[in-house]
Amino acid sequence: MPCCIAILKYRQCRHASLLKLGCTDNECGDGSICPPTSQRTLLLAYYTWSCDDCLTLRFTAEDDVDYDVLNRSGPLSKFRQQVQHIQENKDLDDGAQKSMITALWMRDEHRNMMVLKRRMAQLEEAQRAEEWLSGYGSAVFGLAYACRGQQDLAGRTAVEDGENDHERDQDGEEDETRTPWAKEDQTREQLALWLNFLWATKPVDIELHRDASAFYRRIRGTTAIVTRREAGEGCSKGVVGRNQGRALNHS
Repeated sequence: MPCCIAILKYRQCRHASLLKLGCTDNECGDGSICPPTSQRTLLLAYYTWSCDDCLTLRFTAEDDVDYDVLNRSGPLSKFRQQVQHIQENKDLDDGAQKSMITALWMRDEHRNMMVLKRRMAQLEEAQRAEEWLSGYGSAVFGLAYACRGQQDLAGRTAVEDGENDHERDQDGEEDETRTPWAKEDQTREQLALWLNFLWATKPVDIELHRDASAFYRRIRGTTAIVTRREAGEGCSKGVVGRNQGRALNHS
């Protein structure tokens, strides 16, 4: 049984991140991953822009250009040049100089705030892309292997339902009419619903090139309820993608 992963590739910087979705044998533990020969790629996605590490390096390089350590100190060298030009203008009295310098300072502060907001938005988008793929991949892993008797490791609603069932078992309030198959069908339905919800919230800058859940979602964007029979057929046909036999390092 494979160790399932998702791969996120960044088109702009050409780096890639490997995300562990779950191990069917649970031999590698939570903080490790099985060797490439035991891995299976459930998801392969492309993100339009750079990874957060490359974005941080680029922002630092931009700040270094503005710093200009050879001539002036401080990140506002252009601002200092403009202030000096105003102060050297003999046609302006002290009041006019102060007004112009104040307006120049306010404009530069506004520019810096806009640059900071743009940078924060870019970093958040890159982090959100990886978080979305991790959550979506966990749901795919849980749905793909539910029919093989594996523990459900995905879907918040499925986890909450399992916790509630455990509490009812302890209290002796379990509904006797619920069979094991009924529980599995309910969990599978919840995972399918959660999977479609995640698909509806997919960031626009992510493209999925491999998706092992395609069998379970007949029409994207609609609610897919997967029955026990359909899930069994999916397992027999090998819904999950072929073993890639490789691993990529985090960038």
